[in-house]
Amino acid sequence: MKHGLIVLAHGNIPDLVDVLEQFGPGFEAFVHVDKKAPIPAKDLEYLRSRPMVRMVSRRYRVNWGGLNVVKAILHLTRTAIKDTELCYLHMITGTDRIIVPPSRFEAYFEAHAGQEFLLHFPLPTEYWPNGGMDRLARFDPLDLFNVRTAYGKRMRNLVLHVQQRLGFTRGLPARFPPLFGGSMSWSLSRELLAYVVAELDRDPKFLRRFAHTFCPDEIALQTVVMNSPFASRVANNNLRYIDWSRQRTAHPYVLDAANLVPMRDSGMLLARKIERPMSDELIERLREVIKEPDVGTPEGAQPPTQD
Repeated sequence: MKHGLIVLAHGNIPDLVDVLEQFGPGFEAFVHVDKKAPIPAKDLEYLRSRPMVRMVSRRYRVNWGGLNVVKAILHLTRTAIKDTELCYLHMITGTDRIIVPPSRFEAYFEAHAGQEFLLHFPLPTEYWPNGGMDRLARFDPLDLFNVRTAYGKRMRNLVLHVQQRLGFTRGLPARFPPLFGGSMSWSLSRELLAYVVAELDRDPKFLRRFAHTFCPDEIALQTVVMNSPFASRVANNNLRYIDWSRQRTAHPYVLDAANLVPMRDSGMLLARKIERPMSDELIERLREVIKEPDVGTPEGAQPPTQD
């Protein structure tokens, strides 16, 4: 069973390559590197030279929370689903890592073949402020302004403030499907993702409605999937270990060595966010955790000798 990795990256190519190579030879990677990230040409060439990397694109400027996140994922997915040998695709970022031996990862999906893994819930939801519906109610200029910068954050807040003062809200088109939210991380079959791409091509207005909304990567694909013939096959689980307990923000806690034991006991296959320098010790200890078991020499047998 072959697996594909749909990878969103924003920089630090050597660390990204380390993330990818931990998966082993049964995986192929399709990578989008943020167009605005200052990446040295030699690092991009190094990434492209890795045997598991099938595609490296820099088509979109990817700002946190913008629609270009979704567009970049779909761009990679369109290429990946052309490979009919791929059974599952797994959406990850450069801060995700495999936390079980690759053979165990592959065995899990062989045992659950035909099942889809996507954390989801109907909207409105108790998990998001105001039920999450306000994510679609304003023109949110996240693709225009990078809120990781002070200027971008200030400009975005100004645009939202003006709309709030004017009492402006956006409605949904007639016959829009019931909305679902969830995690941007998923493990889905090639069959289902081919269906998603075909549906979005059939009705391009659907994705356009998510332009200038807040974090459409947590709504758009989830809505298509949960309104599809595949919905009954979807497990409400993304198989990712994520620690929200120590940081009450829109971003998960950056994992450290204290997470190693609960991570191993979680039954999950992947984890995020793992990034240096906070995760240095965890990264090194994970190398031992995911190492394939040594089959060893059968009892009573002697190792071969050289003439």
